[in-house]
Amino acid sequence: MLKVMLFLILFFLASCGQKKSHTEIQSLLVHEVGHAMGLVENGVPAQSDHHDKEHGSHCTNQDCVMHWLNEGATDMSNYVRRLILTGDENLFGQHCLEDAAQKIQSYQ
Repeated sequence: MLKVMLFLILFFLASCGQKKSHTEIQSLLVHEVGHAMGLVENGVPAQSDHHDKEHGSHCTNQDCVMHWLNEGATDMSNYVRRLILTGDENLFGQHCLEDAAQKIQSYQ
């Protein structure tokens, strides 16, 4: 599964006509790792309703890296704005973090 995701990411980057910045690539990779980990109706049980049913396995929180429209300079500027205003360095939204934390606790 991870190999398929990495292939799809590389294919996307190679076929995209625009050059991507390092931060855009990192954000894309973090997003895809979130899918691989099972976030947002992809295997990890949700602790609250944040599944964007119109866009598959994506979060309704526009500030979360798991949002379906996670791309480009606008999202990166929103992240930097949030970082400056709140000090929050996290790319994942609170709901996705809660889902991951609950899943980790279930292993202990």
